[in-house]
Amino acid sequence: MSWLNIQGNRYHCLKCSEIVKVEYEGGACLTQIGDNRIYEQTALTKRYGQPTANPNTEGYYLHNEIICEPCFKKRYMKGGQYDVAMNMEALCNRLSGIKDKYAENVGRATESAFNNWLENILHGNLCEINTSAFDKTIGLKIFKLRNKRKDLVGQFVSSAKDSIIASILNQINSDPCLRDATRQYASEAQPIVDSIRKLLTNLKGKFFHKGEIFRVHRINLPENLNDYVLYEMTTRTPATSTPDITVFYQTNMRKKDITEFLNSCDSSNQVEMDEDKLIGKLKKRLEALASI
Repeated sequence: MSWLNIQGNRYHCLKCSEIVKVEYEGGACLTQIGDNRIYEQTALTKRYGQPTANPNTEGYYLHNEIICEPCFKKRYMKGGQYDVAMNMEALCNRLSGIKDKYAENVGRATESAFNNWLENILHGNLCEINTSAFDKTIGLKIFKLRNKRKDLVGQFVSSAKDSIIASILNQINSDPCLRDATRQYASEAQPIVDSIRKLLTNLKGKFFHKGEIFRVHRINLPENLNDYVLYEMTTRTPATSTPDITVFYQTNMRKKDITEFLNSCDSSNQVEMDEDKLIGKLKKRLEALASI
């Protein structure tokens, strides 16, 4: 929850002596930048100092270690990293937006498909899921006895859980509504996935041995200064006189991280099941079947 009285920003190129200065609209204002940023800025202030005599009242200037655009082009243009830095973040954000947009549709379709399967399941169908577990538990004649149902259902579910989950997933994935929802998601997401994969393919190992991904930032745009929350007290806007300059941040992201993200966005991975919730509903349904 840490706050700092912030006046502006200083961008320090790690490859040359360039320092880009930015003043924020409104002058020195308390801004919630979070504990991590406070620790980071304390260390950077020891290195670079503060341009104001009394920053507590006049306002602090944040320090950012970046690579300026001329230096970045000079060092990374040939390896494909410039194109990645200029396009990767925007593409990933678009893909995340599409994923979020369809998550609700896919979630509703998943729940509907499960409920439909559950309502139509018959006692005999359960034998097909796991014959051995069925015969030893809910397939017994004593399953009809009220005082035995709950224990037998629990034993069946415990013994056949993997088979049950596999059967549920198979039934859900064959549901027409769910297949339509995932197909619509794929039609929007796949072109962006293809664009991202093309960028990664163009990264040449000769110039990309560390697998680094850089993040692009235009210094004249509003910026959220907090890593964990976003609202008006965490965001500052550069003064209108700020030049439109692009800088590049080194990040902890690597090529493999992007690949893992793409895998998570594959249409086949959009169906998420709360297994405990589904099993709980199944238990209640099985107990009800015993009384029919």
